[in-house]
Amino acid sequence: CFTKKDLQKLWEGQEEGEGVSEEEQREKFEREPYIKAVDAFKERNYLKAITLCEEAIDTGSEMFRPHSRFVRVILLHLWSQTKLALEELDAAILMPQITKEMLLYCYLMKAEVLLKEVDEVKELEKEKEKEVMDVINLALTVDQNNPDIFLFRAKAQMQRGRPMEGLEDLRKACMLDRDSPIPIANLGYGLFKVAALTQSNEMIAEADKLFKEGIETFPKSALLHSTYGSMLQDLKRFEDALSHCEQALELEPSNAKHSYNRGLAWRCQCSVPILPS
Repeated sequence: CFTKKDLQKLWEGQEEGEGVSEEEQREKFEREPYIKAVDAFKERNYLKAITLCEEAIDTGSEMFRPHSRFVRVILLHLWSQTKLALEELDAAILMPQITKEMLLYCYLMKAEVLLKEVDEVKELEKEKEKEVMDVINLALTVDQNNPDIFLFRAKAQMQRGRPMEGLEDLRKACMLDRDSPIPIANLGYGLFKVAALTQSNEMIAEADKLFKEGIETFPKSALLHSTYGSMLQDLKRFEDALSHCEQALELEPSNAKHSYNRGLAWRCQCSVPILPS
């Protein structure tokens, strides 16, 4: 939704016309309210982003109107405006110009918003959990081989107290996407969490092997180093944990989470007690 290169391809594919130069197309693209909203979002100017999205929905190119609603949903979700977020998603899903990819991510975002509602309103848990899984199944009707769907369903399964089903979905995501470290990091940490619940040394060994092989394949993945470092820290292997946390921070120096994890690993290694937050 946010990669300008992909958005420009979409734009050029549908905005071609006789007598329109590439430069004119590019200038028109940059003037689009949604494109300006994406820039504002990346700059964390969220009020400006949501205002530009409203303008894009009213007056912008039709092809970007579902995208504009999607960005509004993200912001409303972050601001805990659950009812408004769901209304925006339902409106986006029904838009005739919505792309297949955008439809899929609208379904996943709807499931995400509903999952948050389950956390906040426990008495609705059973009803909402079923609705979450129904929405994820709708996403599968759009693309049954999209690894993001299985990553998300794994999260939902774990939250529902079905860890083995969650691990099955994580394995499926890894099988579908062998070119990304993201499924590996999720499966590795998922295995460790389930191992902690079941006291399975075999699962811990599997997770450890998975992280090592993943880092060998993706040595510059800060996510893998950081997630593996968190696991090693929980296993009280503080020296190894610190090493991987430092590598994650070297790869992504501006990432506050990596900085925090490194500090935590260093304190644990030095046996400095951490004050409760």
